Amino acid sequence: MPLSKSHKQATRLKIIEAAGTLFRKNGYEGVGVARIMAEAGLTKGGFYAHFWSKASLFREVLRSGEGLAAELRNREAGVSSRSVLREYLSPEKLEKSRTDCTLAALGGDVARTDAITRQAYTKVFRNLLSELEQDPGLKNDRQILLTAVLAIGGVTLAGALSDKKLAADMLEVCRAEIDSTLP
Repeated sequence: MPLSKSHKQATRLKIIEAAGTLFRKNGYEGVGVARIMAEAGLTKGGFYAHFWSKASLFREVLRSGEGLAAELRNREAGVSSRSVLREYLSPEKLEKSRTDCTLAALGGDVARTDAITRQAYTKVFRNLLSELEQDPGLKNDRQILLTAVLAIGGVTLAGALSDKKLAADMLEVCRAEIDSTLP
């Protein structure tokens, strides 16, 4: 008996979620299809019923993993963008921010891929800019772009450093610059 569309969709989402976690932690090259499917609790043979290739799965992960943009969109009423950004850039939350945010975790991997994959990443970055546009404290495109760059760049670079004090100092500089922009 063939599987239902809803079962197939649920399985596809399970694969995307597992791949997203693994790609953000290990990078694109650090994960194979067999490991992704094992993480999803599935066999490798079922992969191609859902995706043409690992690269096509990677693009789906990019499209679905918004990280900071989703945090801004889904914040509770009364919680400011500044508060979300301060938490995202806190040294205590660095590992979570780095591994939960597609923009911060996978930028280096995306830079080495094809134009279609870079377009998917660009769309996610534009989603972040759209979320930041909703903040009345950010009055122009320059402030919006600067805020996004400070947030994503700060987490990306701090997460790559072995010197925890330098990483914390970098995050503090990014927070201070954002604080000077937002009310």
